[in-house]
Amino acid sequence: MKTRAILFSFLTALLVPLSLPAQEDEDERGQLLFIQVIDVMPEDVMAYENAMSTVVKAAGAAQLSEGFKWSIWNDDFTYTLVFPIKEYAYFDTPDQWMKQFEGTAGEAVLQEAFQAFSEVDMRVRSTEIVEHVEDWTYSPPTPVEGADYAHVHSFRIKPNQDEAFGEVIKDISAFFGDLDYPYALAGHRTHFGDSGLATFVIWHDDPGAYHGANNIDNLVEKKMMGDRWSELMGRLAKTILGSQHGDQEYKPELSYWPMPEGATNE
Repeated sequence: MKTRAILFSFLTALLVPLSLPAQEDEDERGQLLFIQVIDVMPEDVMAYENAMSTVVKAAGAAQLSEGFKWSIWNDDFTYTLVFPIKEYAYFDTPDQWMKQFEGTAGEAVLQEAFQAFSEVDMRVRSTEIVEHVEDWTYSPPTPVEGADYAHVHSFRIKPNQDEAFGEVIKDISAFFGDLDYPYALAGHRTHFGDSGLATFVIWHDDPGAYHGANNIDNLVEKKMMGDRWSELMGRLAKTILGSQHGDQEYKPELSYWPMPEGATNE
């Protein structure tokens, strides 16, 4: 069945208020991200990208503010939407994204995009809200420029091992600093969705270098830090049931991030 325009990925946020978890103090929480993974039929990839790029044009014409930016990442026929939210209160009025277009030059363009989406066969694989965890983060002294690729690694934490998992991740982040690891790492815990997962993203600029000369095992061997790395991996293994990983590429033409020229920050 063809996906209707009203099922366009942003609007599935309407479903989120049905089962949001109890929330902690807003001041103690890291950045929240609404994450949606969308699978597109191979024959509809071009149509999906054309429709999504039309949404970007509509957003620019409507001069959407900083609070409504998003990015799209891609791996073959899978697209990942990343939509930052300031707080859970956003979902009290989940149609506010749509309301930003009303009465603007972007309203008609957005309708064109919705019409285009009605011809795209796509499925929402997963919807999650994750929180950035500062203690699970590593920033190199000189970050790579043009980091348009992301290596995404998810871990399924064992029951009652959350604290031990967090401790070993903090130690791994410190290890990256001692290793002079060239890529930034950001860790996230899942609040809504598959709450047993912790997800980490490493941004890099060159898949060949990331998987080759700058592969973590190569760097560890070069710095003769293998014993410490093995000890950390052993501790990590005791806290998880399993893991999965993959690579994605940033799609700037499908993203409203960074802000296009003419957009406002109000």
